[in-house]
Amino acid sequence: MTKSTIGQWGKSLAVRLPAEVVRDAGLSKGATVECAVENGNVVIQPTRSEATIRKAREAGARILARSKGVRLDGLSIREMLDEGRRGE
Repeated sequence: MTKSTIGQWGKSLAVRLPAEVVRDAGLSKGATVECAVENGNVVIQPTRSEATIRKAREAGARILARSKGVRLDGLSIREMLDEGRRGE
């Protein structure tokens, strides 16, 4: 567990999240989180949409990792993705 200090941000209090916590939680600048108190503990968690985005990115990374060397009609998945981006 990592310790952090509560600071002042305008009229509100703020907690700075250490980089390793942010990384492990899959958060990034601008991400939205939900804050609650459960059994006297402060709980901060990504909103459902943030969690869904994180899971989708992780799934995409797993698909790309497994697809190396796989070709469809002579194109790799990476080539298909690149081709799709050119058409946007």
